[in-house]
Parts: sequence; structure tokens; C-alpha cells
Amino acid sequence: MFPAISPSHRPHIVFSVRMDCIEDLFYDGKDPEPELLRLQTVVDSNTAKIESMYNSGGSSGMNRKSFQRLAVKMVGSEVAVAADEIFSNVTSLYGDSDDPANNDVAMSTSQFVGGIVRLANLKALMRD
Repeated sequence: MFPAISPSHRPHIVFSVRMDCIEDLFYDGKDPEPELLRLQTVVDSNTAKIESMYNSGGSSGMNRKSFQRLAVKMVGSEVAVAADEIFSNVTSLYGDSDDPANNDVAMSTSQFVGGIVRLANLKALMRD
């Protein structure tokens, strides 16, 4: 029998910002590298909260429905359709497949960060 793993010894989930999940948000023609570094700093300083949100997807991971529920909880019911589009964008699954099971995979941690960044951008646009 293996000893119990204490919470302080659990493997740490790494959340990284990947340009391919958010590249279309940079439209000013400037080098996005400094912005990506600042964004990664924000992600790193909020790892515990992001991990909690990521784990709210349950045992099946952060799938499409889980991400939609999280988005509605964070932003409001008006983003349900947009959350579906965000999920499709960051996972490169656009619903064109004949097999619906292919359209509901669990997000990787970097895809989740891309989804959260897009959701935060949408929320900021809605507030303007």
C-alpha cells in the first residue's frame, strides 16, 4: 500500500500562455512578446485560482460544457454562445466533425489559459 500524498507534495500544474491560443488578439502590429511575458506573470501569480477553476471541470476535465458553465458563472449568461466559440478556437475543434464526441475533448492547461484570456478580453469589451 502506498502512503497518502499530502497536498503539499502533489505535482504542481503548470499553466502557460501559448501564442497560438491567443494570437488573433494582437492586432496592433507590435511585438507581442513583452505582452505575453506580462500575461504569463499574471497567470503565474494566480496559479492557485486558475487551478481551482480548471479543476471545477470535474473528473472528465474542462470539456466544452464545463467551460460554458464556468464562463456563464464568471461573466454572465450572455456569453454562453461565445464560450462555445472560445472552446472551439483554443482546442481547434470547430464542430464541423460528423462525430460529436470529437468536439468535446478536455482542454489542456495551456488551452484553458487561452480560453480564460479570451473570456477576460470579452468581459472587458462588454464593459466598455
